[in-house]
Amino acid sequence: MSVVMKNEKIAEEKAIDLMSELEYKPEYFMERGFSKKTIDEFGGGFYLPSDWVVHQRSLIPIHDRNNDLVGFLGRSIHPRDKWTGGFFPKKFRPEKGTGQWFTKWRSYPQRILGGSLRADLYNINRASRHIGESGSCVIVEGALDCWRVWETGVKNVVAAIGIRLSKDNARLLQDVGCKRLNIMLDGDAPGLRGAKAMSSKYESYFDEIKIIRIPDGKDPADLTKKQLRKIKRQLI
Repeated sequence: MSVVMKNEKIAEEKAIDLMSELEYKPEYFMERGFSKKTIDEFGGGFYLPSDWVVHQRSLIPIHDRNNDLVGFLGRSIHPRDKWTGGFFPKKFRPEKGTGQWFTKWRSYPQRILGGSLRADLYNINRASRHIGESGSCVIVEGALDCWRVWETGVKNVVAAIGIRLSKDNARLLQDVGCKRLNIMLDGDAPGLRGAKAMSSKYESYFDEIKIIRIPDGKDPADLTKKQLRKIKRQLI
């Protein structure tokens, strides 16, 4: 069995038991401008020893609606290699044709990506009460986008972990009381296409849907407090 296959099998079978193996390393998130309070709130800043597939990644735990741990998102702590597009140490050279395996983000287990995290959305465990109280939800692409919006005081925010929303995801939002959906995906071409597709597909699920545009090429996680306050006033 290859190392990659072995590690993926480990991730599938043991993702729920990995918390005991984690170490507190919040540096990456602090460099992104997140406060210690935010990092502690979401449990980010963890990474695993080097014998696991998730080594050299800052990890973010993912919980379902009932606050049970269902997996992790892992962001490489290394910069992008301009030759291969992979994320790995500068002195490391992967085998030819394998650079793309070293992705910026990975999920554990793999089914978490692409809107297939059961019927759950990232941060639904915290946001569901706020969604029910306000009747409104803000949906973003990634976990760090969710953190940034949360920091502005918008607590009814969840992340799709991508640009797609599954029918189970949409039904979950209905179940927790969402009537108005604010779609705030990344400000690039895929994000805009995803927002339009999401709005069109689920217009019958909610009383109102609004696409929130952000500056071209930006992620919500990259926005300044001033920009976020301006966007906050646009939410329905």
